[in-house]
Amino acid sequence: MASIKKDEESGFDPLQRYVSYLEGFSPDSLDVLEDYCTSDMVFSDPFNLTRGRSAYRRVLEKMYEDVPSISFVVTRSCGTCVSGYITWQFSGTTRQGNNISFEGVSELLFDAEGKVSSHRDFWDPAAGLYETLPVIGWLLRKIRRKLSAN
Repeated sequence: MASIKKDEESGFDPLQRYVSYLEGFSPDSLDVLEDYCTSDMVFSDPFNLTRGRSAYRRVLEKMYEDVPSISFVVTRSCGTCVSGYITWQFSGTTRQGNNISFEGVSELLFDAEGKVSSHRDFWDPAAGLYETLPVIGWLLRKIRRKLSAN
């Protein structure tokens, strides 16, 4: 794996650069995705496994179709110029007017130019999404309470 170092003079830090991009994310920022991600990047989350920046862009476009109003806040970040981890809070309002909110963790890998080559999201779709649905949400909340040690 190629290794790059943070440039102390320029302050080049791929992790912080990508975090800033994600926190300021909007549909308009999709046009500069190539500045942050490699053309063959891998993206995965509980619903997707994609290869290629264009496939990742389609995931993000679909997200904005389903949840037009989003907020993405990174709560912690840790890493090097080769890899990093971020914890985050996602919230938004769906087209149907439902509020959703969940926390997650992302594992990020960077290439020698500091672009994201792999972005893996880990979050609980049951707590973050399914429990907001009318029928299945009630059932999942009931199951969660039954299995909880509290």
